[in-house]
Amino acid sequence: MAKNSPRDEVLAQIRAMRKRVDPDVLRTAQNYARIQLGMPVELNQAARMLLRATANGGRQRSVVLAELEQWFGKDKRKH
Repeated sequence: MAKNSPRDEVLAQIRAMRKRVDPDVLRTAQNYARIQLGMPVELNQAARMLLRATANGGRQRSVVLAELEQWFGKDKRKH
């Protein structure tokens, strides 16, 4: 039976810690780390949809709106 290297043990510990952390907190921490390193920040779905809807003079605006209606469902809204 092969003995795990120290690197493998540390990676296993990191995986175990990530499972316990709230995904939103982890995503926020990753974004702050990316900012500090000068890397692009990962956009959330709302920001990606907004960029798609406004890109190229708004050509995909109706497609994005249709996706939003499908996502939230017209019948789910209470007036």
